[in-house]
Amino acid sequence: LALYVPKQVSIHNTRLGILLRCQQITALSLIFWFTWVHNAWVHVARPRGHGLTLWREDPDPIKTAHTGVPHCQEPSSYWFRRSSSWKYEPTSCRSLPAYEVASRGADSFTFATLIQDSTVLSRLARCGEDMRQHCAWNVTAGIYTENGSECSCTVHEQYFVRNPEENRIVFVHGYRVEDEGDGANTEGDEEVSNGVLTIVTRPDG
Repeated sequence: LALYVPKQVSIHNTRLGILLRCQQITALSLIFWFTWVHNAWVHVARPRGHGLTLWREDPDPIKTAHTGVPHCQEPSSYWFRRSSSWKYEPTSCRSLPAYEVASRGADSFTFATLIQDSTVLSRLARCGEDMRQHCAWNVTAGIYTENGSECSCTVHEQYFVRNPEENRIVFVHGYRVEDEGDGANTEGDEEVSNGVLTIVTRPDG
């Protein structure tokens, strides 16, 4: 007597079928959610600064010598007075020597645009009313002081730097990127010079 048992069993159960479909939908939903939220297809590499070099290049002398700009033609239109001791009243514009145009920091440049100078003439040859008037009649209205046999004349003047926007800053910088895709930090020697975007921002970002 031979008994043959079928190798395939077909179970018809509506509730069990619904449960199976729910489990399949839940699994697919979790896979989709995890992939979408965590951006599994995106590889994020955080670069580190790899050196920064700054220097200033001399501007075009023809452009810096141009005096037909508003801050040279009408400097009084830029006057600002907050109080008697806090005021900006430039009377002219001048060019500066190269060593006075900018000051260099560790990773920054500061360019002069407005100069406030104070010149003290002390130990004058003669003191008295004539020297007082000569000091006060100065184009910048000097302040005359007298102490016994000594006197001095302090002259304050303000002026714009001629065309400071023509100065040029040149910088070279690079990045080092660590690949953390496999859990271990590795650094490659590949250099990329095209398609790398550099965005210059203010200190506050």
